[in-house]
Amino acid sequence: MDIYVMAPDGTDVRRLTNHPAEDEAPTWSPDGRKIAFSSNRYGNYEIYIMNSDGSDQRRITNHPGSDKYPAWSPKGDKIAFSSNRDGNYDIYLMNIDGTDLRRITTSLEDDIEPAWSPDGTMIAFTLVSSLNYSNLYMMQVDGARLTQLTYYPTRDRHPSWSNDGNKIVFYSNRFGRDQLYILNFERGSTSIISEESATEFDGSWTPSPQLIKPRLQFPEIIKKIR
Repeated sequence: MDIYVMAPDGTDVRRLTNHPAEDEAPTWSPDGRKIAFSSNRYGNYEIYIMNSDGSDQRRITNHPGSDKYPAWSPKGDKIAFSSNRDGNYDIYLMNIDGTDLRRITTSLEDDIEPAWSPDGTMIAFTLVSSLNYSNLYMMQVDGARLTQLTYYPTRDRHPSWSNDGNKIVFYSNRFGRDQLYILNFERGSTSIISEESATEFDGSWTPSPQLIKPRLQFPEIIKKIR
């Protein structure tokens, strides 16, 4: 598996990595000059950074554990990621050169897929329970103010913040198949935006998102944990 880029209309497809290992979860730096990704080139998954043209590929974590799901801070000076280096998966922070590594969750279950709020003060993430379902949570960057966002005994995953910080798009199989949902903080509700027969996942926002008409909307309880 390698990483490619293309124009929004699907043209100008270019290959950025060329390695027999699995290169996955690419994410752009805020200035568009670099891409972080995870790869198992040396047996276990580590976090890498490269220039947007694929040059200067550098490993910035080095641990026997598995480091995945890199996410750039809005200022581009830090990366959040998920790692099982201390047992189960937790969320960690580091500078983009790998220094100042800090663990910010200490859950007994798996915390994965961190996503920064646009103002850089909060991180949303997926908590995968031992019962094999997952829900969305958010917290301050230092791990304080942990808040549960979704409560369904299904699979809610891959949060992505809107540019104004008022919404999160994610995917869920609440009605039998993976579909895209939007959690609206102002309304305290969740809306399904996928067509009824569609299977869709891993949604993200464009720089200038358009108005989306929900297919179904229902209330969502948001609960502060600590």
